[in-house]
Amino acid sequence: MTENARLTSSDFKNHIRGTGATGAGRGTAGNQPTPSERPNVEHPGKVNIFGVESRVITKDAAQALTGSEIGLSKWFTISQAMIDAYADLIEDRQFIHIDPAAARETPFGGTVAHGFLVLSLLPAMAYDALPVIKGTVRGVNYGMNRMRFVFPVAAGSRVRGRFHLISLDDGVPGEVTTTLDARIEIEGEERPAVVAEWINRYYQDEGQESDA
Repeated sequence: MTENARLTSSDFKNHIRGTGATGAGRGTAGNQPTPSERPNVEHPGKVNIFGVESRVITKDAAQALTGSEIGLSKWFTISQAMIDAYADLIEDRQFIHIDPAAARETPFGGTVAHGFLVLSLLPAMAYDALPVIKGTVRGVNYGMNRMRFVFPVAAGSRVRGRFHLISLDDGVPGEVTTTLDARIEIEGEERPAVVAEWINRYYQDEGQESDA
């Protein structure tokens, strides 16, 4: 990889938005899942809270989806340039990530993305795929109950997020805490890259939610 082909950290956010080579797997048209793959989640409108336009759903409607798939994201391409930029950002420059020639001699057969790079795409995937509960004014990543890196992601692969709602807790006034089964799928692979039980907390404008 030549130096002028490497992404800077300022390029990193723009580079993950699903651009790159097309593939033969499911949901490839325009980097979007087909309509039949999108969960049928009713929503009364859209909002822009997290820097992207999101569907809106009432809290009661979200609660009713417990145990169901609630989101499937578009495809995101993980290029070698993106891997190189991430390696520089976190100072993890192991050769299996940044040296294609040396990595070809390993069981991977080529460079692979850092597991934490793949995991770090979960928020972007969630913003693309998940509805926002009406009245939400901000949200925080609360952590994970469990997480595993199941299968390596080769440079140039496309990945997407699939989300099931495990639980929704609104026991604290003004807060909604969701626990998700989150899986990052690799195009053309049966095994996922990541499986995780992911917790997020959303803070509510109670006046907005109360009229739902």
